[in-house]
Amino acid sequence: MLKPTQFIKLVEKEIGMIIQLSKNIQPEMLNYRPKENMRTMEELMNYISGCGYNFQSYWMTDGSLSVQDFFANLRANRTMVTIDNFEQEMKRQLENIIKLVASLNDDEWQHKMVKYPWGEEAPIGEALIETTIKWLTAYKYQMMMYIKMGGDVPLTTKDVWVNA
Repeated sequence: MLKPTQFIKLVEKEIGMIIQLSKNIQPEMLNYRPKENMRTMEELMNYISGCGYNFQSYWMTDGSLSVQDFFANLRANRTMVTIDNFEQEMKRQLENIIKLVASLNDDEWQHKMVKYPWGEEAPIGEALIETTIKWLTAYKYQMMMYIKMGGDVPLTTKDVWVNA
């Protein structure tokens, strides 16, 4: 299994690439929506600025709040992301992920069972890989596609794999 330090290194890389990619977003792109019932660029930026940590932070609570109440509180207290503060919010998310991982000992990383949003259970180390890493990667690609379609920016696959 991936060690916590390796996990953090991968998260740092993904967040770094997302920040780099976001520098291509222009104000006129914020309302771009590829199709009805899809997020706008601005909504995507808000989502990606928390998708690697927000749900995962619920796993560290004492369970006294329901998932619904936990997320209602989270939504009520979140910072809305703009082009100007996106990088800062992504870095804040990284700091929170690092703190979450640092709070786990090796035994917890491998054996503390948590429940995914879809109900299945897994050890928290595995669950963080299945959510944080995969979600950041997936939404990074979505952001690249939005930038290419909504702003005609000449990006390539390299722009989501290589952190300059």
